[in-house]
Amino acid sequence: MQTLATRETEARPPSANTESRLSYSCDSVYVLLTYLAALTAVAVRWHGLSVQSLWWDEGYTLWISQFSPSEIWRGVATDTSPPLYYLVEHFWIRYFSASDAALRGMSAFFETLSLPIFYLLARRILMDKAAVALAMWFYALSAFQVEYAQEARFYGQLSFLFLVCVYSLIVFLEKRSVLAFCILTLSLTAAAYTHNMALFYLPGIAFLWLLYPSLQTIRQRIVDGVLCAFVVLLLYSPWISHLRSQTKAVSQSFWASRPTVGRLADTICTISGLSVGVLQPLVARVLHLPSLLSATILACILIAILLSLILGGLFHALPQNKKKSGALFSYAVAPILLAFFVSLHFSPVFINRVFIASSAILPILFSTPIAFQTKIPKQLFAIAALFVLMLTSISLLGFLRYSRKEDWRGMTNYVQKMHGNHRLLLFVPSFGQVLFDHYSNQSNAAFTPEDEDGLPETFDYTHPFLPSTMSYSDGAFVIPLQQAIQSGKYGEIDAIVSHASNRVRTRVLDNFAAHCATVYDAEFFELEVKRCMLQPAK
Repeated sequence: MQTLATRETEARPPSANTESRLSYSCDSVYVLLTYLAALTAVAVRWHGLSVQSLWWDEGYTLWISQFSPSEIWRGVATDTSPPLYYLVEHFWIRYFSASDAALRGMSAFFETLSLPIFYLLARRILMDKAAVALAMWFYALSAFQVEYAQEARFYGQLSFLFLVCVYSLIVFLEKRSVLAFCILTLSLTAAAYTHNMALFYLPGIAFLWLLYPSLQTIRQRIVDGVLCAFVVLLLYSPWISHLRSQTKAVSQSFWASRPTVGRLADTICTISGLSVGVLQPLVARVLHLPSLLSATILACILIAILLSLILGGLFHALPQNKKKSGALFSYAVAPILLAFFVSLHFSPVFINRVFIASSAILPILFSTPIAFQTKIPKQLFAIAALFVLMLTSISLLGFLRYSRKEDWRGMTNYVQKMHGNHRLLLFVPSFGQVLFDHYSNQSNAAFTPEDEDGLPETFDYTHPFLPSTMSYSDGAFVIPLQQAIQSGKYGEIDAIVSHASNRVRTRVLDNFAAHCATVYDAEFFELEVKRCMLQPAK
């Protein structure tokens, strides 16, 4: 006796059965591609965490994270960032050690946690398996995301928190869930405690809240948004006084320069996962153009293609889908434009890595025409997207092959292998001692504190405050060097120069020229070792 399902299958036309099997087969392929993208993302984010040595900013993470939580809170208040990342890193290294791989492992961990959140977000917005698979590959192969998954800084954590924030907000708009509201509020607060630039994302969150399609009325959204803002402000209030002093410090002495339109274009390409620096030689060879011209052309071409993909999700789409694309685009772009405006007219704060939360949303925007387009053939957008994905893969390969960090490990090994009696190591500036000691302590030839000094003063490990250099004149920077030369205690002084101003560096070299019998130079990536063999006292 035939079942009802069997009779229905036999009743279908052969073409319908074939289309059903093809659709099921395509869906299976897209699901497989999504899983492969996730596995690839995990592999590239965890690959080679300890291959390169820690660099200057990671040295700060290493140093401050080893203090107690209360000391971390007090210490970072005099810097330019909030304390949450360092507090989490403090407990992380307690269980996983302070090795290079362990320090960077927390960022890789947060980037790995971001993958399922990104997948759930892409699936909820796009609702198309092909588009979701494409978005996953864009996200997996983004050199920008991979770079900060492999760095002991707060950007991986920030990206994760904002992905959670966006996902919970969309769930709340769809279901008005109390749980989603609580997660949204906590993740937004945590992001503000992770990086001060998270505050630039508040207008983007507001745009997303008001524009994303929902059955909630505008009035209800405003009421909920005000409630969320009040709770976040209440939870963030213990840090507000420190934020004021940090904002003042940034306006007085932050190193960032005022951005240009060209830099804005390069930033858009970078956070999209495309490296102009990696792709430029390829374009120059293919088009036979001068390097400078090819970089300009390349940036224009890339931005035009990326914009066409985004517009494909905004035009000739259903009204609901237009609102989705517009809301996400507003969220991603608002902080970039706001930071650009502030940097032009007030204090320069425009640095591409602070836009990592926008970078995490762009892969979904680039995939929207595959899911939303109704008039223009989707195959055209698929070709453009695959072309961008190919360039993204080249950018990632270039990053994995050519990226370099300051070689503190190599420099330390070099210094330790040198022989000489009565030798002084002089760090210019003194914070370089933290990274040197980190690698020196991993060997059997560790230097004692008596063998080390720094400019403008010896680095103090006992309290969580960086020495301020604002009150020192250029001449005062080299007083410890002059005292060491005149003491007659040393036959050799090795100056390790990193992140020093040109004027301070010149002062050091002038003193060496006046008092050294011989000077040997050794260069590592963005580091210099100047070996001064002192003239014997007369």
